[in-house]
Amino acid sequence: MANTGHYQVSLANCSGSTNSQIATLTVTGGATPPSITQQPASVSTNHGASVAFTVTATGTAPLAYQWSSDGTPIPNATGFTLILDSVQPYNAGSYFVTVTNVAGSATSSNALLIVNIPPGIAQQPVSFATNRGANVAFIVGATGTAPLAYQWQFDGVSITGETNSALFLSDVQINQSGS
Repeated sequence: MANTGHYQVSLANCSGSTNSQIATLTVTGGATPPSITQQPASVSTNHGASVAFTVTATGTAPLAYQWSSDGTPIPNATGFTLILDSVQPYNAGSYFVTVTNVAGSATSSNALLIVNIPPGIAQQPVSFATNRGANVAFIVGATGTAPLAYQWQFDGVSITGETNSALFLSDVQINQSGS
């Protein structure tokens, strides 16, 4: 407390002297800097869901919170809980909070947000008309959060062991005509 006051420096050389601006030191008696006692937890969820990140901190009140995403402060995200409604793929990333008070600051560990994307067909398989004995390849292009699981079917019945993005048929026969 005895160090509370105004500080200034004078600078001089053979050509003259100048003074700095005044800097003020305020010492708060007995204030405890923030300490994070419960870190925010990582979340993996589907797009469109709501997500909440929460932190618990101790220290001399009042505590101020500022959430950040991938290192950038989020406007108006100043509570101990950050709620994200209807998350989209662009919301995926790393989230943390900085807690401050008159005695200092503490930054939480990173909590990751993973936004799962449902599977989608980007490229449909192409139909073929071919001669008996030919080789045929059906290929599908898919999107979504990995890993994607594939199961090829023939006339609505699953084909055992055909679980890749491509189905290769060699030496096709008439009884293999269908969908």
